[in-house]
Amino acid sequence: MCFGKAKKKDLRVALKKLQKLQGIETSMFFPNLGVEEDWTLVGYGDAGVKSLPDKLSSCGGQVVMLVNQNMKKACIINWKSKKLVRKVASSLAAEALALVAVMGSCVYFKALLKDIFGQKMAGMPIVLYTDSRNLSRAVHSTNQVEDDCLVVDVAAVKEALENGTVESVRRVPAKMMMADSLTKNGASAETLMRILQTGEYEMPAGVPDDEDQ
Repeated sequence: MCFGKAKKKDLRVALKKLQKLQGIETSMFFPNLGVEEDWTLVGYGDAGVKSLPDKLSSCGGQVVMLVNQNMKKACIINWKSKKLVRKVASSLAAEALALVAVMGSCVYFKALLKDIFGQKMAGMPIVLYTDSRNLSRAVHSTNQVEDDCLVVDVAAVKEALENGTVESVRRVPAKMMMADSLTKNGASAETLMRILQTGEYEMPAGVPDDEDQ
């Protein structure tokens, strides 16, 4: 947040943070995912509204993984946390930007896999997850969102669903949001770490939009 305009007080804060850091030994497990034809690209997108230090900017987080549903195995290939491209006034807007970002990442990784494994990866499905009921409703509705700033973002996801770029967008409970720890201070990273360390994962079917989490 202070890049290019940091002051001495910002450096003091950074030094204090560094002093609190400690190294914790861990490991990553890369499982055998079986034949490529059984792979699915799964993306989790989440957002923390106005969660950055300036109290105006929002944070977006994403987790992308390769999954074999039949074997219930997964390999996490990317995770990151980043400031959203623009300031937003609602959680719906923040979640929409986060979902569009992870969708772009999945499309990019699919293109890389096509370069590596050939045209057989062209049919690999992409499944996206969000924990926002309002966003899930907006994506699956034929109606246009009321916020004009969101029209293009939601339309991009709808178009991806219509043309088959994305197989489905599913809603999960907040406790199952893999990217939660990347956007909110103090959120648990237990689920994410478990997959990193064991390679075990089962794709959620999703929660209907008319059901509470």
